[in-house]
Amino acid sequence: MSLTTLGEVLLNPVELSLDADLFLPYGEAWNSTTRCAVIPVDRYAVEDEVPNLAVQNSLERALQIAQVQDVVVNARQQCNQITVENLVTAFLFYYDRDAFINFDTIDELKNPPELPLGRFLKSKSLGGNEFISAMRVIKDAQSK
Repeated sequence: MSLTTLGEVLLNPVELSLDADLFLPYGEAWNSTTRCAVIPVDRYAVEDEVPNLAVQNSLERALQIAQVQDVVVNARQQCNQITVENLVTAFLFYYDRDAFINFDTIDELKNPPELPLGRFLKSKSLGGNEFISAMRVIKDAQSK
């Protein structure tokens, strides 16, 4: 077990164990270079213990690897020449909505609804993926 990037995980998810979860940093925008870890977990454990690697690197459980694989398979079925950016967009869409992306209706991602601080984030020239992830962080913060 070691740290990798979200892009690396999304490019090769079939090589990963289905008995693992993807751990990502909470409170920051996720993109292809975001550090992460794929960590085996005990699905039958009574307590939901956070693995040491995740704790040491301030990572939290995001999705099961089976879900990550499903997101990638769905995205690859829609795009002949998929990019890592497409995969990150599909991953973020699934994470935020618990639904697969439809790349034919991608305009929703290009023009997300305006939220507080949205103008600030747009002025910082965040890409679409970073903007969506940043909006998720803001939304989470507002609900606390």
